[in-house]
Amino acid sequence: MLALSIAACGGGGKKDSGASSTVASNAPGTLTTGASPQATPSGGGGSSLPPVKPAQALRTSATLTAASAPGRPLTKIKVTVTGYKDNVAPGFLQKGAIGRGHITTVAITFKNMGFATWSGNPSGDAALITSRDTQAGGLTVGGGCVNGFARRVELLPGEAQRGCLAFVLNRGAKPKSFQFSPNFPATPPAEWRLRKSAT
Repeated sequence: MLALSIAACGGGGKKDSGASSTVASNAPGTLTTGASPQATPSGGGGSSLPPVKPAQALRTSATLTAASAPGRPLTKIKVTVTGYKDNVAPGFLQKGAIGRGHITTVAITFKNMGFATWSGNPSGDAALITSRDTQAGGLTVGGGCVNGFARRVELLPGEAQRGCLAFVLNRGAKPKSFQFSPNFPATPPAEWRLRKSAT
């Protein structure tokens, strides 16, 4: 009960930040904490959850346990981060949402590898960590590559979708890593290093 009330308080602070219609307001800030300390695997034996894996390179995949609505079965989602772009020009509607910051977009592909439908909110399950070790705000206002994918993805078993997620970084900050956790807090996030490829 105590852990639930603490989480609720933290979430309440996030929602009061004002721009809830433009910036994703649910839990990307909590993704960096890794595995939940009170969660233990059903197999017993007193062992803890597996450790958080180190950040992996772009264009690699991670297969993650994914949750949908409460009461619906879990499934497995293969997540591939295919690239990112920094200092993306904002669309017309995005200009007012970014203030003095700039946009970074992350290209991502999902494939449902399990046996149950996944209904996800990718923007709410993602976090972008900056070079200042801060989290960028999620941007869901349409423009550029941003569309409905950021807020809602429905995948039947075997289906795949690709799209992008956008983040607003403060002036001077650079993208450092991207985290995704579709079953927070029961499983730790996967993380990718964001580095420009040599061209």
